[in-house]
Amino acid sequence: MVSALSLHQKQKATLWFSVRFIITLAHQQELYLRKRVYSFVLVARPAKKKRRLAFCRRMRGMKRKLTSAKTARDPDSRINKALRKWRC
Repeated sequence: MVSALSLHQKQKATLWFSVRFIITLAHQQELYLRKRVYSFVLVARPAKKKRRLAFCRRMRGMKRKLTSAKTARDPDSRINKALRKWRC
């Protein structure tokens, strides 16, 4: 009886470790994505008005000339995300 109880406790501890490990991995993955992948969409700089205006003008021209009609209408395209982030 004692050995069965200790086996159950070992399984429970192993399960707890597995769940905690998975949560830690998910958290680390989110931090990695936040630092590397999500940073490619440029962040707005509201304090520098001239820089923002120049960026908006440049990106509007790029959007007009270099993107297809489908991409220009797509709210999840990279260029539209950047324009939205910069409040253009």
